[in-house]
Amino acid sequence: MIVKKKLIKNISLILTLTCILSSTVPAFAQSYKEDNYGLSNQAIEFLNMHKIDISIFKNINDQSNAQSNSSADTISYDEGILSLEKQAEAYNFNDNQIEKYIEGLVNTSTIILSSTSSTPYSTNRPNDNGIGYEVKSNSGYYQETAFVTLPTVNRDGVYGSSGYMFYTIANSSESYGIDVGLWYGYGSGGYGWRGFYTADGKQVAPNGLIDSLTAGSAVYLQAYVTTNNYIRCRVLDANDFSTVYYDCSYYVGSNISRSSAVIDRQITLCNDDADFSTGEYLNNAEFSDAYIYDTSGSYSKTLSTNTKSDYCGAFGTNNTTRDLVTVNDYSEWYYEDVSINFDLD
Repeated sequence: MIVKKKLIKNISLILTLTCILSSTVPAFAQSYKEDNYGLSNQAIEFLNMHKIDISIFKNINDQSNAQSNSSADTISYDEGILSLEKQAEAYNFNDNQIEKYIEGLVNTSTIILSSTSSTPYSTNRPNDNGIGYEVKSNSGYYQETAFVTLPTVNRDGVYGSSGYMFYTIANSSESYGIDVGLWYGYGSGGYGWRGFYTADGKQVAPNGLIDSLTAGSAVYLQAYVTTNNYIRCRVLDANDFSTVYYDCSYYVGSNISRSSAVIDRQITLCNDDADFSTGEYLNNAEFSDAYIYDTSGSYSKTLSTNTKSDYCGAFGTNNTTRDLVTVNDYSEWYYEDVSINFDLD
């Protein structure tokens, strides 16, 4: 999917609907009630195994952490817990991390939106206005998670330039896709990092500036296709999962299927005029321990066996601009440390 980014001055109107949330946070339980508050047996077993008191869900109506006043479906807490179950297996999360994750899930509402070594080389994108690094999965993965270290970004006062660390989730033919993740650029509040999505050619940052995110900040980036046809993106503090920086759900309907989705993990630096001699840079952007998940319950790090070989590594608009991307370090294909410099002579 083309990574064409435009600085949006006027953020599109969004529908933000907040459910009634319990003020109680997860705690290690002494005992468990018989009432399962609408959660599935599998979710209950997982919570019990990790000593999470399920009564935290008692005040949540229909197990939704957002309700739409349109025809959009609600987002299920049960599904969030089952997603966490697989993440916990993949990363061997401890009970404290699981407790903090549940706390953040319950106490932060999602925004519902209506309906984008030697250096390893990917395929160049001659019509793009950005260059960077990508790792694209094969078809059949509905979720990706990874730890992120945010880079140092210098836009040098150049209007219309932006840095990104994000996922593109697309259908199997890649004719339709949504970009979700983190954007560094200028907007209300000044320069900085914001959660964003790009769909139908428009970029939107629903929550505004996240001023606590700076160079070197560690976050946990998750995106997945839900069973009720949303793409949900969550950005958590990597050291405290109860701190949720961004949680956004975009309705895609039947455009993207959980069983055949493609996920493209990317680091990019873009300029609206495709001018790569302006002096901006993005240094030491890092994804690590990246996992992808399929609907059978299996998960794996992104490896050569589950990714597209032509779409892993550095890319440019041509070979010359591709050389502006420096891969400081990488492991095929679940870890990368990348710098991008717009210093084309």
